[in-house]
Amino acid sequence: MTQPARLRSKRPLGSHGLGGLHEAIEFVIRSDTSLVSSIHALTAVSCEEPISAVRWETIKRRFTASCKEDPADSGGRGHAQRVLRLLEASRRPCDHGTLIERIQSVYGHVARRWNRLLTAFMHDTLATCRARGVTDVVFLAQDATPLYAVATRLEASSSDGPRLSLLDLSRTMVKKALRSRGDWPDGFYPGDVRPEHWQSTLLDSYLKRRLPRDGRVALVDTGVYGTLVKLMLDAGRLSDPFVFFFASKNPSIFGFLNQLLPVGGDDGDFIAMYCDTLERWPPLYTGVELQAGEKGAVAESRVADFVSVAAALVLYREFATGHAEIDASAIDARHEVSALLRHYREHDQLGEAGGLVLGDPLPTWQYAARWRESWDHGCIPPQDGCGASRR
Repeated sequence: MTQPARLRSKRPLGSHGLGGLHEAIEFVIRSDTSLVSSIHALTAVSCEEPISAVRWETIKRRFTASCKEDPADSGGRGHAQRVLRLLEASRRPCDHGTLIERIQSVYGHVARRWNRLLTAFMHDTLATCRARGVTDVVFLAQDATPLYAVATRLEASSSDGPRLSLLDLSRTMVKKALRSRGDWPDGFYPGDVRPEHWQSTLLDSYLKRRLPRDGRVALVDTGVYGTLVKLMLDAGRLSDPFVFFFASKNPSIFGFLNQLLPVGGDDGDFIAMYCDTLERWPPLYTGVELQAGEKGAVAESRVADFVSVAAALVLYREFATGHAEIDASAIDARHEVSALLRHYREHDQLGEAGGLVLGDPLPTWQYAARWRESWDHGCIPPQDGCGASRR
């Protein structure tokens, strides 16, 4: 495997091209260089820099803000507080080097507890892709970036597997692109987006450049409803794709956890909570914006807060290197789900679960029932029930 070039120092906590941030991810998951150098390159904060009481409050406030999507999101705020209690321990860290060590301890534990389950998911996904002639597997960043790290590890020694890539796409990006033309007023229902809404937008230009033009494409994401999948299908940017969700609330889209936990059973409620947990793992960057470039739309973003950057890199490194000696085909995914849930329940009351599982499920999407009823793309492979013509 070709080793990545040394990560160059970036503009700290400012605007970055996504290409550079993706290079940082590749560097971390494909090399064994100390994470400290990568954290410093992205944040320009040295390990020796002290953390005063005032500075610690600022660090906590910024991390909490990154964990919740809106002021009413008590689940994200509670999740941040649980993690911060572990990072603070008996006293606040005296400097950023100590803080990094604590972040590595907390999120290293999280990654090791999740790694086998996510490895089983990616092993099954890649096996299906090979069997069905998939040429490109696209991971929707940033939620699916940890899955990309796992898949990169599994494909490290393969020369004939599908190409793996990251694609930054979110409902927020779609809203911004359509609002620039006045086509997405407040309260607009995503199901009302039509192909003509996409024409000549930066988002359309961006997807034309970023999505593979030939071959069979598979999308991988954490889940849950498939709004972005539908938007890309409606806009003609995907042709007969495979879609793999970690957890699905759309009966037409495959969900890995849905095969392992009974929907509606005692543990069925944890399907959404598991997915919410992955989506709440700290992001490396925030606020993706599309800009007009010489060759079409380009994406820029801002590096996240210090704790989030360090935690994200710890997760990516752990997922890219952990359990390398384990036979992925021999992992009992059902056992791993049960073990993760059991460990969470045993340690949560002691405040030791941290970022292992989100403490409370996030609010149900207000359009959930309407979305499922209006889905008009039939069954998406490899979901059970897809007709032979779609396989």
